[in-house]
Amino acid sequence: MQIEPFLDVARRYRAVFFDSYGVLRVGDEVLPGVAEALAGLSEAQIPYWVLTNDASRGREGVAAAFGGLIPSERFVSSGLMLVDYLRREPPQGLLAYLGPARAEPLLDLAGCDYRPFAELESLEGVAAVALMDEEGFDWSRELNRLVNYARRHPELQIYVPNPDLVYPTAEGVGLAAGALAALLEAVLGRPCRAFGKPSPPIFEHSLELARAELGSLEPCEVLMVGDTLETDVRGARAVGLASALVLSGNTIPSALAGEVESSGLRPDHLCSQVSA
Repeated sequence: MQIEPFLDVARRYRAVFFDSYGVLRVGDEVLPGVAEALAGLSEAQIPYWVLTNDASRGREGVAAAFGGLIPSERFVSSGLMLVDYLRREPPQGLLAYLGPARAEPLLDLAGCDYRPFAELESLEGVAAVALMDEEGFDWSRELNRLVNYARRHPELQIYVPNPDLVYPTAEGVGLAAGALAALLEAVLGRPCRAFGKPSPPIFEHSLELARAELGSLEPCEVLMVGDTLETDVRGARAVGLASALVLSGNTIPSALAGEVESSGLRPDHLCSQVSA
């Protein structure tokens, strides 16, 4: 595929959805050229939103990582998709979460009774488990406890706001919560419920936000910019969005052709990075 300049591609669409990690930032750093690209979109009057599989922080927490570059109302997180679901379908018992304590302000919004999974001496009465993040707990100990409890309680719901298998780091990639969920699914023989990309709800919610601002808007008029075929491109295709794959995150350029062939997922555009 031919690499195209990002802004040349983006100007063909009425709105842009961005992935966060590997697209706009890596680790704690905003990638070079991103601020200028966002300014270019604003100058062209093309609104944008950031769709992130960050599951343990709300809009303000996610926005804080960008140091004020992007307003908090421009973020849609998979954690908020879980909150919306829990408001509609509260668990019939205790919700236990795996992940860092910073997830608690987000879970407060759901209005359900919750506790940290690792602090529970007994799991009896736990109706659902939310795997909020891969941080903040001993994987070996707590996943073994969860597997044994879930085997005795097939009705147990396991929620995975972030289905990403890996996330970009300065060293390459790290295992994300989706990788732990894949392990649980393989052992238990039943699926976890996912809320982030590539699941449709986060894209559909973002389309509603875009239509509230732009009026009538077809999915094909929106560009989804991501760094991963399986989450960003697959999710965009499922709801009819155009897609642009950038090479600044998870996708290794030398492996791209093989990944496209094996997955059958071909992005509409290929960009080296988000830049002006």
